[in-house]
Amino acid sequence: MKTTIELPEDLFLQSKRYALEQGTTLKALMEKGLRIALTLPKVVNERPYRLPIISTMKNPVTGQIELNAFIDRMRDEHLDQVIK
Repeated sequence: MKTTIELPEDLFLQSKRYALEQGTTLKALMEKGLRIALTLPKVVNERPYRLPIISTMKNPVTGQIELNAFIDRMRDEHLDQVIK
């Protein structure tokens, strides 16, 4: 199968030079590199990102919707103070 990829020029030149030094082609070098990369163990994020709980308030924020509402309230309070 044919495909087109874009590489930074310096990476292309370095790869081409390496392939020539190894007596192989750029195609073979890329194929070998991809096969190696695909055999590596997958990186699994064991600790998925979670929003921190803001616990300095009466009612802690525990989700994205609540966080957005909290930020909106803080902006409104700040604007009220600036306008006064």
